[in-house]
Amino acid sequence: MYREDCPLCQAERLTHWYYADSIMWIANDLNKRGFKKRIIAVVKRHIRNPIDIEKMLIESKLRKIANRVIGTYTIDYQLRSVPGHWHIQAQG
Repeated sequence: MYREDCPLCQAERLTHWYYADSIMWIANDLNKRGFKKRIIAVVKRHIRNPIDIEKMLIESKLRKIANRVIGTYTIDYQLRSVPGHWHIQAQG
């Protein structure tokens, strides 16, 4: 599902992208929220709660990228600014 009014569905390349496939995209987050580095991983479908295998695949790929790019980080699971579209962030 796609929504024209959702910035995560539009997926404009406003920052550096690390990865994209048919399930997800991973890029630098525009909103660092006070962190030196923040990387966002987004499920491509406009859905609040994707299936578990999607969540596991996305988090695994995000962690691999965050290990290389950030080093020490935490995962933020809160859906703050776009609560209807599932995403997570690695921040450090």
